[in-house]
Amino acid sequence: MIHPDTFDSKTSFDKVRSMLENSCFSPYARGLVAEMSFLTDFGKISTLLGQAAEMKYILQFIGNFPSQDYYDLSEELQRVRLPGTYTDPEMMIELRLSLITVTDIIHFLKRLDIVEYPQLVALIPASVPEPGLIQRIERIVDEKADIRDKASEKLNSIRREIAGKLSSADRRINQVLSQARKDGLTGDDTELTIRNGRLVIPLQASHKRKITGYIHDTSATGQTVFIEPAEVFEINNEVQNLRIEEKQEIISILIEFTDYLRPHLSGLSVFYKFLGEIDFIR
Repeated sequence: MIHPDTFDSKTSFDKVRSMLENSCFSPYARGLVAEMSFLTDFGKISTLLGQAAEMKYILQFIGNFPSQDYYDLSEELQRVRLPGTYTDPEMMIELRLSLITVTDIIHFLKRLDIVEYPQLVALIPASVPEPGLIQRIERIVDEKADIRDKASEKLNSIRREIAGKLSSADRRINQVLSQARKDGLTGDDTELTIRNGRLVIPLQASHKRKITGYIHDTSATGQTVFIEPAEVFEINNEVQNLRIEEKQEIISILIEFTDYLRPHLSGLSVFYKFLGEIDFIR
């Protein structure tokens, strides 16, 4: 040891380290900051200074260096190595965005003169992320991490059936409400309301047997009941069953995607290490 254990604090480098950590986007880069230590290896020091100097020049005088979506999905990718596990849509969005960033950085570095930027060019991976992987994610999830209707034919069919039944239920309950107003079972200004997540008709309690249906709630005074017409009740139950099918189909889609992703995991870990190193240098 040619320097004391208190070297960081005595030189105030602990403050520099904290500033660096706060400037990093990814956990991997923050880990590299935490591992930084006093060096005496001239070759290593020259490499690190060269990387920093080249990056500084790019940021100051060239610009347009990719500087967003530095997600680190290393832990998540490790989790889905096990068969039967599957990704979630939010992770797929981050995977897509981060792989686009990796691709953009590689293309950026490849355009540099190797004589002027030898240290950064030396970091370029042997390949770029597979475009097919990015495109597959785009076919499955949208920008809000919602599963697209056409992610599978079955999902598209289920959702069209749900939409049709919801439209039918909405049309029917409005018809019943309109008739109830005409028959004086409820006020002319009465509107549909929601109880237990279902559309219901507020009805005078004395008339509750005049409409066949399911009573979801009663007002505090007991003078009003909130009823879901029987026909609408049945349609909404069918919708609930379809929602279960929808959820099962979404899980099947995610499992299928993860099975496709699994053979790529080793290569992806290389890209995330590269992204973390670039983040650290930046």
